[in-house]
Amino acid sequence: MPLPHILLAILINVGWGGNFVAIRYGLQDMSPIFFSALRFAILLPFLLPWLKWRSGRMKPVLLAAALGGPMHFSTVFLGTALLGHASSAAFLTQLAVPITMLLAFLFLGERIGKWRIIGMAVSFVGVAVLSFDPHIFGHLDGVAVLLWSQCAYACCAIFMRKVQGFSMLEMQAWMAALSAPGLMALSFLFESGQGAELQGLTATGMGALAYSILGASILGHGGAYFLYQRHPVTAVMPYLLLSPVFATIGGVWLLGEELTLRMIIGGLIISTGVAIVVYRERRRLAAELGTVQLRETEAA
Repeated sequence: MPLPHILLAILINVGWGGNFVAIRYGLQDMSPIFFSALRFAILLPFLLPWLKWRSGRMKPVLLAAALGGPMHFSTVFLGTALLGHASSAAFLTQLAVPITMLLAFLFLGERIGKWRIIGMAVSFVGVAVLSFDPHIFGHLDGVAVLLWSQCAYACCAIFMRKVQGFSMLEMQAWMAALSAPGLMALSFLFESGQGAELQGLTATGMGALAYSILGASILGHGGAYFLYQRHPVTAVMPYLLLSPVFATIGGVWLLGEELTLRMIIGGLIISTGVAIVVYRERRRLAAELGTVQLRETEAA
């Protein structure tokens, strides 16, 4: 990927990593699914001008929106609530990376490549170091729910790759259109006290909602859709392994979660794996550019 797109991928990680901190704050005021439903209910009116039906091209859009909206967000918020630990939740969401790359290989015919595999493997050693935490093994219900959420997101990413002719805002509009009513229905089915939660919403809860809308939905998922439309899924996913690093920084700084030697070592290993992918991508692009320039010189 070109450097501006790599920088966008890093910003996406910042948005998603910080969102785990926002979820922890938001859950102080709201139940998990209701929090997620409010996020999309607030976002939807602003995106209505981009909610357009395009005949013959809606199937992957609707499938991606359903998988990435109600199915993914209801479970990622619930799983984070069950774990009660922002950093641990962020580590577990990295399971989406190998699942997505495997699906891209099987269903899209995308080539993963030796250096992407090596970089991803190194990063996953870091994720394993971070994830080997007694806190995680004491909350296996949260682990199972988060695993399901990442399977849903992986399928969403595959269908996003198949979407043609939709802008980032159009895709976000359809995501909100399916997520707001779907999540609200799930909330009223499985949760209670939504009216009291709205009345008691604090400035902290409002700030958490605002961050989830701007940082996670617009920057995070909007930016990811932008990259999926321009690059193979297998090229994008290794860069998204950085979000636990930012979640850990936010968890320690803002939530008072303990910073351990294991977190530091794991974060450095993850960053090394991503650096391998970035370095090899930059060398490949430089080689391709040099080949093109040589051909142009010979032709002249």
